[in-house]
Amino acid sequence: MKPLLFVAALTLIYLAYCWVYPYTACGNCDGGRHFTADGQYWRKCGRCKGSGTKIRLGRKLLGGTRDL
Repeated sequence: MKPLLFVAALTLIYLAYCWVYPYTACGNCDGGRHFTADGQYWRKCGRCKGSGTKIRLGRKLLGGTRDL
């Protein structure tokens, strides 16, 4: 019973964290842009559309991501 309560508490803490901080850094790029080897701007990241952030999975589970 105690491990179940521990997992439930961790889940609630994570979901609260996702509610307060819905964005995380994009794992595909550094700041939302791809650069060539000589430092020239090449293109925007396809995953985050150049914003450098993405919505956390917990925030997607909570819903209401249209306003973000």
